Amino acid sequence: MVRIRVPDCSLIEKWPNSLDLVTRWLQEAADDLVKLRCKMLPPHCSSDGATGGASALCSTAVQNQAYLNLLEWDHVNRPFPETVLMDQTRFQEIQLELEQCLLTGTVLLVTFSSAGLALADMPGFAEKIKTIVKVLLTGIHLPSFNLKESLATTGEKVCAEVNTCLSQHGFTPLSAERETVLKGQIQVVANSDNTTCKLIDSRIQMFLENYLASSYQKSLPAVPGGLGPIQKELEEIAVKYVRLVNYNKMVFSPYYDAVLGKILTKEEYQLAGKSEES
Repeated sequence: MVRIRVPDCSLIEKWPNSLDLVTRWLQEAADDLVKLRCKMLPPHCSSDGATGGASALCSTAVQNQAYLNLLEWDHVNRPFPETVLMDQTRFQEIQLELEQCLLTGTVLLVTFSSAGLALADMPGFAEKIKTIVKVLLTGIHLPSFNLKESLATTGEKVCAEVNTCLSQHGFTPLSAERETVLKGQIQVVANSDNTTCKLIDSRIQMFLENYLASSYQKSLPAVPGGLGPIQKELEEIAVKYVRLVNYNKMVFSPYYDAVLGKILTKEEYQLAGKSEES
């Protein structure tokens, strides 16, 4: 049986600045939740986003949001929070796996939309597209990686595979015009304003959020629509991610409770003050 060593929370009192990065990380997560809930309940929110959301915050929700934020961390320009520093490499690996999963899912979605959903049911087709994307986007995190060139090659390979598959199953191959459109769609999947990529990303985040919230249940949450072709990969990543998160929670929960106690108390105090003013 593995024994979990419980940290001494008195260290926070002895060295109040020892968890500055953790405090900032958790505070940002709390702020993110307040803003998110105000978007969902606009009539109850003030202009600064404090009213209507902060009162509903709880420690678990803030922690889960904080762990989700680690998956979009700028590892080059921003220090990692102290309590997750030992696992930074693992979180970074998961972040990169999710990035590739996102691009793969986006390429598959635009391919099915352009070439017809009949391809989705063809045995082995989705796996071939996944392999193409995985091979051509290997090393995407490296500074020397040419994403534009790799996506252009991906478009060429995907179109060739689509036409081969369509011909083998008695369908008409893509016209030159439709090929050009599909190649163009694939070339821009990594753009920050790409609507398809943003849609897939939001659904991946939804799945991970639901999994974190139900991480102690035996079954995985349902995969949102559009993620079926990457379900296997996404679930494998989610299992690794949640195990890492749960272990970190077990080890450092006393620290998080101490920091969040101050953050949530401050939020409640500010909310009460605004209520009195109104």
